[in-house]
This record gives sequence, C-alpha cells and structure tokens, in this order.
Amino acid sequence: PELAPAVDQYVEPVPRWACPRRSGVLTWLVLLSIPSASFLFLIGPHLAARDGVHLVAAVALTYLVSTTFMALAAFSDPGTIPPNRDPDVRRAVQQRSPVEVTVRGTRL
Repeated sequence: PELAPAVDQYVEPVPRWACPRRSGVLTWLVLLSIPSASFLFLIGPHLAARDGVHLVAAVALTYLVSTTFMALAAFSDPGTIPPNRDPDVRRAVQQRSPVEVTVRGTRL
C-alpha cells in the first residue's frame, strides 16, 4: 500500500532575517560609528570651512554605505553551505597527508 503525504504537518519557515549578535553591534559602534562621528564633529567643520563640503559629504556617504552593508550582513541569514559532493575531490583531499603543504608546486 502507498502512503499518502501528510497534509496537516506544519513546516516552520526558515527565517530570512535574524537578530544580530551583540558583537556585531559593538563592532559597528566601535569601528564605524565612533570614528566617523569623531571625524565629522571634530575635523569636519574645519575642512568644510576651508575646502568645502565635498570631503565631509564623501565621508558621510561612505559611513552610510558601510553601515547599510554591515546591517545587511548582520541581519541576513546566509543559510547552510552544502558540502562538496564530487567524489574525486573528496578522495584527493582524504589522500593528502595532513602535514604536507604545497607551495608554488613544491611539496614541503
């Protein structure tokens, strides 16, 4: 007898967006926001008065683009990277010695 597929089973959808970890927020704050804010508030007005606003606008645009891409990377779920299914590659990797290193075609 054939088994009919269960219709009433609920499959939980895989979330596309995930909440970033605290380390990502700290990285954004320490490596992007604080240096950019320091530059824009301490050095930016002097540069804008002397050379125009082009450099300050470029720094602000770079900050916005960097923050946008970092947020996309932090909130998106990359999923699972499937393993290599090619048997020739797996066999070649298994046959290598773990201490053998190839540098520019020379095995060390």
